[in-house]
Amino acid sequence: MSGTVRVSPVTLEEYGAMDMEGRRAVWLEISDITEDEFKAHRARESAREAMVPAVGADAPDFIADVLGPNRQRTGEQVRLSDLRGKPVGIAFGSFTCPPFRGKAVRLNELYAKYKDQVQFYIIYIREAHPAGGWQVPNNLIEEIVFDEPATDEERTEVASACQINLGLDMPMLIDSIDNDIDKKYVGLPMRQFLINADGKIVYASQKGPFGWDDLAFEEELKKLIA
Repeated sequence: MSGTVRVSPVTLEEYGAMDMEGRRAVWLEISDITEDEFKAHRARESAREAMVPAVGADAPDFIADVLGPNRQRTGEQVRLSDLRGKPVGIAFGSFTCPPFRGKAVRLNELYAKYKDQVQFYIIYIREAHPAGGWQVPNNLIEEIVFDEPATDEERTEVASACQINLGLDMPMLIDSIDNDIDKKYVGLPMRQFLINADGKIVYASQKGPFGWDDLAFEEELKKLIA
């Protein structure tokens, strides 16, 4: 969205509990956008949500670089279609998304519990709350403030900071700077998918953070490996 954006006067939890009129009021308060610009933004968001791959559909193929433990890409790549024969679980997120940071322990628990049966990957995408965008108090308090990366190298740096600071055990892939995977899966700001051994989507969460459902994800995972 165009326009200068300031620090949100409400928490993400408060924003999530609001109706659309309340959310509209927040956006108009924290930015210099017009009413028409807000309506256009909502229309774009609705159109984007309509593009989320549906349960039962073939999972869109992608290739992504693997992030290593030394703050660099390993040189290896993962192609989704090469993983067929075993279920795949993917989680989209970024360091500047406070709710995603809050899922680090849960993601590690899932990985430890099911990694022998499911191929898990975190896919690091564009920033949910970059500096200069809609800034949330949590990021300022925790000093997690990053510009939106403009190059693959810059995205690698922020993804590495996320991996290290959150102590993530689940392997991390990095979306390209043209956001190819995010465009295919509509991952921003955070979302989860389960893909069966035949490459079909069997679970697609709603848009996070409010549509991210840990219990539903694990229940579908259990069915998948039963």
